[in-house]
Amino acid sequence: MPVSTRPHVASLPPLGRAASHVSTGSTDSTHGHHSRHATTSDTASRTGGGSSLAPPPSLTDVHAQRVVAVLTEAMAKVEILMNVPPVMDRRATNMLGKELAHEIDGYNRLRHAVDGSSDIASEHLRADLHSAVRNVCRAPLHSADARQELALYNAHDTNQAGGGNGRGRPSSGAASSHHLGAAVAKMEALKQLLASAKLLTVEKLTRSAQDEENKMLELQRVIEREKKIREEVDVVRTQLEKAKKERLAEINVKNDAIRKLKDELKDIKQTAEDVARKLEMRTKNKEETDHAHFSEREATLLAETKALQAFLAATVAAHREEELNLRKRRFKVESEVDAWISKYDQDMEEKQAELDDLSAIYAEEKAQLDDLQARHDELNREYQRILEERKWQEEVRAKLEAERAKRAKCATMIQALWRGHVARKLLKEQKEKKKKGGKGGRKKKK
Repeated sequence: MPVSTRPHVASLPPLGRAASHVSTGSTDSTHGHHSRHATTSDTASRTGGGSSLAPPPSLTDVHAQRVVAVLTEAMAKVEILMNVPPVMDRRATNMLGKELAHEIDGYNRLRHAVDGSSDIASEHLRADLHSAVRNVCRAPLHSADARQELALYNAHDTNQAGGGNGRGRPSSGAASSHHLGAAVAKMEALKQLLASAKLLTVEKLTRSAQDEENKMLELQRVIEREKKIREEVDVVRTQLEKAKKERLAEINVKNDAIRKLKDELKDIKQTAEDVARKLEMRTKNKEETDHAHFSEREATLLAETKALQAFLAATVAAHREEELNLRKRRFKVESEVDAWISKYDQDMEEKQAELDDLSAIYAEEKAQLDDLQARHDELNREYQRILEERKWQEEVRAKLEAERAKRAKCATMIQALWRGHVARKLLKEQKEKKKKGGKGGRKKKK
């Protein structure tokens, strides 16, 4: 059976104007004045406002006592609804009584119907649920034993369920435990809120006019502070929503990319499987073909191997016979080589002796040749000296002959010049004589 996560605030019956006002602002007051509520809740728990139906003795006004009694009754109803088991069984019926068990069962059915219905249909169901809440809370409100039995049953179920998720809700699975824990936490917050409202109401009813004015000023400052905080919270919430949208858009883009990659990977896997299947079939056919071919090739090679083995045996026998002949021939050749080596050694000894004799003769003749060469060099030097002397003499004689010829030529020229001079001088004298003789004859003739 699904368990509702909606708190039981909507299941409570009308508790008067004061209770209605407190329940209307329960959520905002819880977030806006958390520290004040914590203090007032501790004070309310010390004053015993959780289960007592009688108003505090300090209140003398009847109306104030009625208001406090309404808040106390609302807290008691919340406590009872927190201890209501989500499922009724035989043990619960025997322990709580058939009438109360029947009312609780009807309340659970109506609560689940309200949680799963639409807004229009839930209006009628909520009226029935308010009536069921009054019927469930009627007996425990007026009977301490009934409340005690309900609390004991809740505690017993919690222990059997391994601790549960709330004050009076045993767990029936991970999701049910989470939903029940959230519902019980909200019921606990409502209970603390009612205790705070009760304490604030008592304080307000017992306060003077001046205290009321101071309290109103303080409340106004708190409201202004709360308004400012709300504005900041709205700004932060707007930024958070914007960041969530951006993050969601980014996540969607990444999810699309991941989806595309998954599709591509799926296609690649399918293609790879098809290729692998075709390759396997091709490989298998190739293997069968190669096996048949290799079988035929093996038979052919075996036949060739047998033929080659027979040929090898014949070849080995022929080679062994040829090797024996070659060994005999090698022995013969080695014997001949040894004989030729012995003959070569003997001939070399004879040639060496002959060479030694020739070397001695060569040494003797070389000594004679050196002596003759020394004499020849001495004679050659003498011959060169004689040649040089003859050459010098020839040169001196040539110079003398040239000088004699030059002197003879010069003398001839001098004699020729002298004869010419003498002849010219004679001619000149003859001419002068002729001129003198001609002038004297003319004078005589005159």
